Amino acid sequence: TVLMKGDGFKAHVKVDDMVKKGDLLIEVDLEKVKNAGHSIVTPIVVCNPTVFKDVQSSAGSDKKPGDDLITVTLK
Repeated sequence: TVLMKGDGFKAHVKVDDMVKKGDLLIEVDLEKVKNAGHSIVTPIVVCNPTVFKDVQSSAGSDKKPGDDLITVTLK
């Protein structure tokens, strides 16, 4: 979280990097986040939905590495 000023987080990509399914984006020390009193619920925000024909979220809330989070269909 912003309040932790990066402590407990390690980014593996930068702004404008192209990513694909399976790429490691960020590592988070969830215990450190929880011990600091913050929620570990992670919202996923699609900032440019108008460039896609469709954006669908995958059912369920608990995900394992490699699980789909969203499916986007290009126009």
